[in-house]
Amino acid sequence: MLIDKLRLQIKKYFPREIYFLFILLGMILSLFLFVEIADAVTEGKTASIDNQILLLFRDVDNPGKPIGNERFPYIVRDITSLGSSTILTIIVLLVVLFLLLKKEYRSIIYVLSASIGGGILVQVLKFIFSRERPDTALYLASEITMSFPSGHSAMSAVVYLSLAVLISRIENSRKSRIFIITAALIISFIVGLSRIYLGVHYPTDVLAGWMIGLFWALFCWFIAVLIEKRN
Repeated sequence: MLIDKLRLQIKKYFPREIYFLFILLGMILSLFLFVEIADAVTEGKTASIDNQILLLFRDVDNPGKPIGNERFPYIVRDITSLGSSTILTIIVLLVVLFLLLKKEYRSIIYVLSASIGGGILVQVLKFIFSRERPDTALYLASEITMSFPSGHSAMSAVVYLSLAVLISRIENSRKSRIFIITAALIISFIVGLSRIYLGVHYPTDVLAGWMIGLFWALFCWFIAVLIEKRN
C-alpha cells in the first residue's frame, strides 16, 4: 500500500516516472561521488595521482612548460574563460533579460536560484576544505581562491546544464533536447580539462566540481518540476 501511494505521488509530479528516476539517481550518484572524492582528498589519498596527472600535461624536462605548440595554451585559456564568473554572469544576465521580456518569471527564478545558489555552495565548500592549489611553478593562469572544488568546473555544469534544461523544456524534438544537454555537458567537460592543463587545479578538484555542479543542477531541476506541478 505504501509503495502504491508513493508511486501515485511520483506520477502526480512526474507523469513519466523515468524522469523522476533519472533525476533522483543522478542526484544521489553525483553527491555520493563528491563525498567520496572529498573524503579521499581530505585524507591525502589522492596527492600522488593528482600530481602524476598534472605532470602529464607538462614537458618531462621542464615542468613549467606545457605540452603542445606555443599557440595551444592561448586556446586553452579561451576555453577556460567559458567557466569564469565574468562570462557566466554575463550569460545569466542576458538570459534573465530575455526571459523578462517574455514575462517568464518562473524561469527567471529558476535560472537565478540555480546560478546564485550554486555559486554560494561552491564558495562555502572552498572555505570548508581550504585546499591549496598546485605548485605555482605549474601555473599558466593566475588564481587567488582555494582549490577544492573547482569553481569553473562546478559553475559551468550548473549554468550550462540549467540553461540546457530550460531550453529543452520548450523544444519538441527529442534529438534536439539530447543535443542541447550533451552540448552543455561537453562545455563543462572541456572547461574542467582546461583547469588541469593550466595547472591551477588538481584533477580531483575538477572531478569534485563536476559532481557538485551536476548535483546542484539536478536538484534545482527537481525542485522546479515539483513547484510547477504543485501550482
